[in-house]
Amino acid sequence: MSKLSKQRKKRRPAMRGKADAQASVKKTRTRALLVVGGALAACAVIVCVWVFFISGAPEDSYDSYGEIPAAVKKAGWLERNISRDEYAFFEAFVKRDLWQPTDEELAAKTDRMILEVNAKFAIGSHLGLCETFTYEGMLGSLARENAERKRMKEAGEVFYGPVSFDAIGYFQFLYSNLELEIVGIMRENFGDALRDQVLGFYHNNKERYQSIEGVRYEYTVNGITEEISVTRNDLKTMSRLGDELGDFLLTMEYEQGSVWEGEYEDEFGLVKRRAKVLEVTIDRPSFEEVEFTVALEYVREVYYPEVVESAIQLSKLRF
Repeated sequence: MSKLSKQRKKRRPAMRGKADAQASVKKTRTRALLVVGGALAACAVIVCVWVFFISGAPEDSYDSYGEIPAAVKKAGWLERNISRDEYAFFEAFVKRDLWQPTDEELAAKTDRMILEVNAKFAIGSHLGLCETFTYEGMLGSLARENAERKRMKEAGEVFYGPVSFDAIGYFQFLYSNLELEIVGIMRENFGDALRDQVLGFYHNNKERYQSIEGVRYEYTVNGITEEISVTRNDLKTMSRLGDELGDFLLTMEYEQGSVWEGEYEDEFGLVKRRAKVLEVTIDRPSFEEVEFTVALEYVREVYYPEVVESAIQLSKLRF
């Protein structure tokens, strides 16, 4: 058991009855699925991960996640030894995305990967989502997962995904879904202080949340001109059908008076097309209308990486 696990057990209330514990886990998992939506639904492919590796969402309720960097900085469990087997595993992991790396490049990428993994699992452990990472612990969880899948196959039970995982595939699943869990829980529990930062993120990225409602344009094909009005759904249909004009109008990288020109060939020869934008209607949602999405993106793109970097800077891993 990790040092952090012992610390968290001291903070937790007395063990509840089995029915209460199961109800709490069910409620927590439902909440997490609602937060991250369809992306987290992929977790269903793992049969035993939640039992053997991810221990459940936190019982604590956080008013502000501004406390997390300070808590990570004070944590002595960011210090551990990295075995040769663990280093070799991560070296093979990062090498897949590198083309003929130099020894220095491979070493730098591997060191960084190990630091990030250790920091993210430490944060997840702080939130009650998992144990701190050890290579041996992951292999033990992998063995139990594969044994359960084998049992289900032999019993004719339905499950999703492969009959067995290799170490890299299993780690990828754990790692990506842990990050989804962390971001989702941070988003779900952010308080007033973080809300102010989310609001600032919204004001700095308003264009990201705008969308085309409709466009009116003058359309000319081989000298014949007509005026056309289209909705956002019309433009999406045009784009799906491969119409470059639809792609252009969906970008919103134009203004009234902008001109698009294109051409294609049919059985009668070259067809020249021209569109002049006459009017653009843009949906500009208020912060309240898109608050959930903005907060999720702020946490994923800004806040969570900052917390991770704080943990990395204070890590003392021995290679």
